[in-house]
Amino acid sequence: MGLKSALKDLLRIYKIDYKASNEFSKIFDFQLSLDENIEMIKATHTKQYKFYEQNKKIIDLVRHFDGKVRQLSKHAGGIIILDRPVNELMPIEKVSGEIVSAFPESNQDSVLDELGIIKFDVLGLTTLDVINNTLDKIDEKIYLIEDDDGLKKIVPQSYIDDILEAV
Repeated sequence: MGLKSALKDLLRIYKIDYKASNEFSKIFDFQLSLDENIEMIKATHTKQYKFYEQNKKIIDLVRHFDGKVRQLSKHAGGIIILDRPVNELMPIEKVSGEIVSAFPESNQDSVLDELGIIKFDVLGLTTLDVINNTLDKIDEKIYLIEDDDGLKKIVPQSYIDDILEAV
């Protein structure tokens, strides 16, 4: 949670007037700390500094929320594959009875990749096709065959069927 979202959330939760809250948060430089912003507002924005003084107890709470996780959520189609229990590799939380990792994972953040943990996004249609094809082959007979170069391969019955169909 950044400074802006913490500020806006707290003002909304405490039911502070929306228009006044927006006017106050609009002048914030979110590259600065809360204290630096308050000093800047005190020096240059009399009306907004008065708003700060009226809502000081609420606004000062921002420093406790800035940089903290706002909420945990569950990705509906994310699966991680591990070689040992998940709690040995990463922090986890229980949300609505489901175990979730405490790491963000998106196109912008890929903490799991950096830790060597594989995550599959099974909402992608091609990934669902791969999983479906794999499940179809789980109970399929497999054979050890030797190709023309003398290399031995383990192949499923469907591979042999496809070759025979092509002939």
